[in-house]
Amino acid sequence: DDQRIMFLLVLYAAVILTLAAACPPCDTVSCPQDPERDCSLGPAPDPCQCCPMGVCGLEEGRSCYNATVFKNLPDRKRLGVCASNMECVLRNDLTPADGLETVCICADKRTACGSDNLTYESTCKMYRVQNNKRVTLQYWGPCHQAPQVTSGPEGVEVFVGQPMTLACEGKGFPVPSITWEFVGADGALVALPGDDSSISVQIRGGPEDLMVSSWIQINQGRRRDSGTYSCVATNYKGSSRALAEVSVKT
Repeated sequence: DDQRIMFLLVLYAAVILTLAAACPPCDTVSCPQDPERDCSLGPAPDPCQCCPMGVCGLEEGRSCYNATVFKNLPDRKRLGVCASNMECVLRNDLTPADGLETVCICADKRTACGSDNLTYESTCKMYRVQNNKRVTLQYWGPCHQAPQVTSGPEGVEVFVGQPMTLACEGKGFPVPSITWEFVGADGALVALPGDDSSISVQIRGGPEDLMVSSWIQINQGRRRDSGTYSCVATNYKGSSRALAEVSVKT
């Protein structure tokens, strides 16, 4: 009986020591006074129940406290908890010898348009304090933006009979359409390819998200093909153009 009592006392003392080690001594001075203002990712519940207004949420990729995984390891409360819209998940790329580790990952990885009219990979990257003003969700998906010609055609000089190709890339949302225009020596504006069988236009998506690429090809250069070629990217937000001078010599 004495041994049993001694065992229970030792066990009780071990439990008390474990619980005491679960969290550092409470010091409210270190707590954020205004988590909404002071925490770049906003507030999160304090697992140690020390800070009455919560603590700063952890960012993506940080080690975190998961109450289910670390049910028998209360000292892991020291790690803190993830910011809003994140999950604290168990890493599955570790071996048993590495032990348990949980990290913050974004719960919703949809592209988001912020209230600052910038596009974010996810709301986790959007919910940050920018210039003392928190960015909020405006709507899901990329922000609508006027097109830009990200890579315009380059001017060329060719001889009569030689082929030539002009390339152009545009970006925007909605994804813009690309058209080609030509102004020759007579000053008239012509939409290409028109009915000219020697001119072809190709269009494909990419090479990146929200981008479109186009090429105009002339099989055999003629003197009348000399002039200014315009690549025009257009969506409902506006248009953008880039010019190239082409000279066909004899």
